[in-house]
Amino acid sequence: MAKINEIEIGDVVRTRFRLLAGDVIDQLVSGRQEIQDRFIKARQDVSRNGQCWAGQALFTGKIAKDIAEKCLDRLVGLSATMPPAQHRLFWSSAGEAMASEINVFVQVHTEEMPLELKVRQNRGQSFVVMSVKQVLAQQTANTLARIALQIQSIQQEYRLQHKKSTDTDAHFMRLVLDEAKKCKSEKSNTPKPKVAALVVRDGQEIGRAYRGELKPGDHAEFTLLEGKLSGVNLAGATLYVTLEPCTSRNHPKVPCAFRVIERRIARVVIAALDPNRDILGQGILALQEAGIELALAPKAEMDLASELLRDFSRHHRQSHKRS
Repeated sequence: MAKINEIEIGDVVRTRFRLLAGDVIDQLVSGRQEIQDRFIKARQDVSRNGQCWAGQALFTGKIAKDIAEKCLDRLVGLSATMPPAQHRLFWSSAGEAMASEINVFVQVHTEEMPLELKVRQNRGQSFVVMSVKQVLAQQTANTLARIALQIQSIQQEYRLQHKKSTDTDAHFMRLVLDEAKKCKSEKSNTPKPKVAALVVRDGQEIGRAYRGELKPGDHAEFTLLEGKLSGVNLAGATLYVTLEPCTSRNHPKVPCAFRVIERRIARVVIAALDPNRDILGQGILALQEAGIELALAPKAEMDLASELLRDFSRHHRQSHKRS
């Protein structure tokens, strides 16, 4: 079974579909009753009138379609920030579960109908005699096809948006990588990372900084967030960094990851993870736990960052081997 965060995707779809279905049962009952009442008013024998039952069956199918479309709307929001592979898995499983729920809903709410009654259906310039069951099956098939097309459309829109986002990330990451090249050598027995940070909101750059730009040794995030942009509202912005933000500083300094969280930045794009295995991934974990959306830079930009941080990374690899 396909899962997201240990929860089966099918269970997510079934739960949402059935909650929505529960909200429209009264509408289903009253709508079908209205159809019956029209035939009764015309003094027709409802119990043996295929046209009446076909109308009720079609109305049931319409309700199933409406539920499915509302369910899709909810699921789009749930999947919007998923990475591509997860997004494909989600909608593949969601599509199967959705089709199953539609079929079950229609079957449950039409099982007491006289489905073998015949009804005349208009087919262009001619009429075809069909059973109520055939009419219902045809309408259900149309609904399933419609939902499948909508899922394809959702996936296509996601791919377009993801490509646009990837292109945007590549553009701004190139800028911040160029900024990191401005880092100057520091008086130290160990190599220091060439790090830069850049903040973007609504597609526009707000500011950028590199390590040691204002004071030797000051981290890029500190220089940018607490120096250059100290009075700017950064809530909802995106931060591009060449290296995973730190989670440990000597007192009284505040780790960069916590500064990012404090400024309510919504998204962080990282070009390289910290090569120090003692703290590798801790910056990402801290940001994730704070509800910040995270993304790795496109591969080409990650390769450039790796080259930029080569001496720093080599030092930590050698230190790890010695330990």
